Amino acid sequence: MTDKQSLLEANSGPLVSVIMNCYNGEKYLREAIDSVYAQTYQNWEIIFWDNASKDQSAEIAKAYDKRLKYFRGEKLIKLYAARRLAIEKASGEYLAFLDVDDWWEPNKLIKQIQAVFDFNISLVYSNYYFENSSKNKKTIIKGPQFGKNKVAFNEISSKYTVGLLTLLINKQSYDKIGGFNEKYHIIGDYDLVLRLSHDLEVFGIDEPLAHYRWHENNESGKNLLLQIEETENMLMEYYKINIYPEVGLKNIKYNLLYNKISLLLNQGNRRLAFKYLFSIQRKSLFLKALIKFFMTQKIITFFTH
Repeated sequence: MTDKQSLLEANSGPLVSVIMNCYNGEKYLREAIDSVYAQTYQNWEIIFWDNASKDQSAEIAKAYDKRLKYFRGEKLIKLYAARRLAIEKASGEYLAFLDVDDWWEPNKLIKQIQAVFDFNISLVYSNYYFENSSKNKKTIIKGPQFGKNKVAFNEISSKYTVGLLTLLINKQSYDKIGGFNEKYHIIGDYDLVLRLSHDLEVFGIDEPLAHYRWHENNESGKNLLLQIEETENMLMEYYKINIYPEVGLKNIKYNLLYNKISLLLNQGNRRLAFKYLFSIQRKSLFLKALIKFFMTQKIITFFTH
């Protein structure tokens, strides 16, 4: 162990505010909180924002010591508006995020704080485990260009695989770019990381340091269409203000629209899928999507009749 790491584990490093947003999260809540308490790096606080839960989440959270600071919203609001409110209560120099159905490896914070010092950067992320509860299957999700190279906006935006649960962000940098956009419910972290990577150097650790639990009640899983629509709106906003138009935002928009059509077809909403199909303006892309539409139609008809 290096002298620097010994210093960090002696709680002499910067305070990390762990942002936990909760809405009816009692099922996995203890496992999530316990994984923060199990960190080898112990200079942290938990900012627990209860987004008007109706289950036993409050009782579970309040059973911990004073390092967990409990706050409750009066009514249910969009997720990233709630995250902003939680961050307003944070005292840490750095921000980390852990939702109530996920958990961390014990060395998550120590490795990321070490990277902050080693590379003098404002944002660190890592690989993470994708745990499919229904299939009892675990895979590793990797972020772009790991190692000692710092990554750029283009590389992150081309294929977004950065997990919110792996982020460690300098709070001054978060504040400087205006923080989370509260209009988003699903993709606020995607938007934040893209804006940070556009202005700052970021770094990825080539090791899984967190666990994302996929189950039937995940917000992103329940709101796939909303996720696609929010992403589409975000990218078009970037396009309008001329942020890196060379990443091919129009092609990305087409791919999102293509995904939206496929999702609607899988849900049996053929009328709305057809409406989106005819909103594609580029002739070559329209023809490709049209072929996809009728192929999917035939598959659906085969399996449903």
